[in-house]
This record gives sequence, C-alpha cells and structure tokens, in this order.
Amino acid sequence: MMCLDRRCLPAASFNFSSCPGVWNGGVCSDHGVCSNEGKCICQPDWTGKDCSVHDPLPVPKPTGVGEKHKGPSGTNIIIGSIAGGLLIGAIVLGGTGWGFKNIRRGRSGGG
Repeated sequence: MMCLDRRCLPAASFNFSSCPGVWNGGVCSDHGVCSNEGKCICQPDWTGKDCSVHDPLPVPKPTGVGEKHKGPSGTNIIIGSIAGGLLIGAIVLGGTGWGFKNIRRGRSGGG
C-alpha cells in the first residue's frame, strides 16, 4: 500500500513501469527499486539512472600493521612546560609578595 492525497492505495495501482531499466519484467535493471517519484534507488554496488552500472564500493586493504597510538608532539610538550613554569612562577611571586606585605604590617604595628 502507498499513500497519495491522504488515501492508501495498492502499490499495483501506481505506474512503476515509468522507471528506467525495465526489462524481462524487472525494474531498474533488477538492481534496485522504483521510488514513488519514478526514479531508481539502486542497491549498494550499482549506480546510474537505471542501476545498470556496476560500481562496487572499495574495500580497504589490510596493512598488516596496526596504527600506533600517537602521543603528544614535542611542540605540545614544550608549550605545556613553558605555560606550567610561568604559572608556578606567578604563584610563587604572588605568594611572596603577599607574605612581605603581611610582614611589613606586622612590624609597623608592633613598634
């Protein structure tokens, strides 16, 4: 059954013979199905308007060697080391500056 204008009709009532590649009672060169728009929808290894062109999908060749896990590049390690060093330096300098500020307050207030 297929629907047309909000009515379900038997598929035989549609003219699917308008699809190209009709021969020996088959539709779309026997390598596909005819859509409701009169176009062939081909099976995976076939192409063309009438599904008559054999075009198999390429099969990837096994290389025999598994691809090794790729780690971080040397550039990423260097950039990370520099950024980490700067962060630690900023924390140390900030901490010592805060410490000196508190020491000065303590000395001037006690004397």
